[in-house]
Amino acid sequence: CAQQRRRIFRCAQERGIEIMAPGAEIQEARAMRLIGADTVPANTAAFDFRLTGHGWAVLDVQIGDKSLSIDSFGDCSHAFLDFLMAAISAADGQGYFEFVLNGEPAGWRWRLASRYDDRVGYHTHLIVDLFRDAFQLADQQPVATLLEAYVDADVLARAIGDGVEAAFADTQAGDELWGPPFPSRAQAALKAALATARTPIAAFDFSQPYGQLTAKPI
Repeated sequence: CAQQRRRIFRCAQERGIEIMAPGAEIQEARAMRLIGADTVPANTAAFDFRLTGHGWAVLDVQIGDKSLSIDSFGDCSHAFLDFLMAAISAADGQGYFEFVLNGEPAGWRWRLASRYDDRVGYHTHLIVDLFRDAFQLADQQPVATLLEAYVDADVLARAIGDGVEAAFADTQAGDELWGPPFPSRAQAALKAALATARTPIAAFDFSQPYGQLTAKPI
């Protein structure tokens, strides 16, 4: 039953074990860990995208006290749509999203696991790994993990959305410097998600004997 599943998940959480639904995501999400008892998600984030040439852009990221710079990525992977879809996933606050930023040939794999925690609320665990060849990720191990951070889910989603919007503030320049059309529907979906109140979550009082758990609204 639902109560039993919640009890299992809570016990696993207390032991630092993550339980995920069956499927292809399991292999890719193994590195995504539950937030530690002493970890506080960052509450500041900034994404500075700059279009530098036809189909090319650079990115500087700041999440709390951690930073990342990507000196060149291209449009062959519809990068800005990927970023907005990742932001929508974070704004929803649950689940796993992954995409690869293509630098031709280098690749940056972005993984976002978003969830709710009683102590810190909705947050996202973000990991960015560098690969030598964006087209052959299945045959490689990452060269390095360039960024790993826990961040408030809405803060991250809003920072990505604001960064993408700022990069295309000059519509004509955006059309001239980027190949694919601006993902306006994904942008609208993100704004709608951030403007929508979250559905309250029922928390269970696990101090009570098994079989007598009671739900309380958060």
